[in-house]
Amino acid sequence: MSVELLKETIKRELPGLLRDDPALRAYILDLPRQEYAGRTETRDRFYKQRHQRSANRLIVISPMIDAQARKVAERLGIETYGDSTEVEML
Repeated sequence: MSVELLKETIKRELPGLLRDDPALRAYILDLPRQEYAGRTETRDRFYKQRHQRSANRLIVISPMIDAQARKVAERLGIETYGDSTEVEML
């Protein structure tokens, strides 16, 4: 099988495989996550370059954070606030 024929077969079959096989879809979506920086890391790098400062904490500001999400955030070291006026400046 030539490379071009293989590519055409993948293009034709992949949408159906992704739709019908959640494990394959998860595997394929995870490939770029292993190779490239995540959103938080990228944003932190941009902030460092732009402002010559580094973020020293992670916060979430939302009036709709449920109890379970608060527990997870606490375990991950993420501060949660219901309103921006609650955030203490350092």
